[in-house]
Amino acid sequence: MASLPRPTSPASVQHARNYSTGCGSPPGPASATSWPSGVTHPPERPSFAPVEGGLTHANQLVTLIREHHAELGIGVAGYPEKHPEAPSLDVDLANLRRKVHAGADAVFTQLFFENQNFFEFVKRCRDIGIEVPIVPGIMPITEFARIQRITSLCGAVIPEQLGAKLEAVKDDKPAQFAIGVEFAIQQCRELIDAGVPGMHFYVLNRSEATEQILDSLEIAGAAAA
Repeated sequence: MASLPRPTSPASVQHARNYSTGCGSPPGPASATSWPSGVTHPPERPSFAPVEGGLTHANQLVTLIREHHAELGIGVAGYPEKHPEAPSLDVDLANLRRKVHAGADAVFTQLFFENQNFFEFVKRCRDIGIEVPIVPGIMPITEFARIQRITSLCGAVIPEQLGAKLEAVKDDKPAQFAIGVEFAIQQCRELIDAGVPGMHFYVLNRSEATEQILDSLEIAGAAAA
């Protein structure tokens, strides 16, 4: 790791102040946005392979950024329903604690639809000494087949009742959109009432759903990424 070049210089020139250190998906056929229409179950998931001399875990990236840029904000990923490659919840939480103790300022979670899973995740984090803000990740459902592909990769659970509603209109995309937006509005209201420090929206270049949610929540001037 010591042989790697100084990180983040181009972004620093552009006045970036915060970094997200999620690894993303390896290139290959398991990218949920690139599957053929109608495919709802993933091809074989490609394995992550670091470049020669590169980093293997996010905590190493957090350490590297923090060593060179003490002034930057650093966000790391958390998984209310466990990272799909983690052998257990306990191992996954230990990995998250390692990232936070390396210098992360906040945790931004994977998408989820059961708020109770998020609340339990936060409690488990606090129980093992993770004290930074934990920001819930919200992905509005705009198309049933698409969210099926995405959740099959990340392991998020679609509630049975929500899934049944979407299945009933599987040939009606505007109805799927409306159901997804209404569900997200109710989900966000419950999270706000519970006092979350913020919300991170997975927009995926389809901002209309998020705009409708923010309008319904009367959150003026909110930003989504």
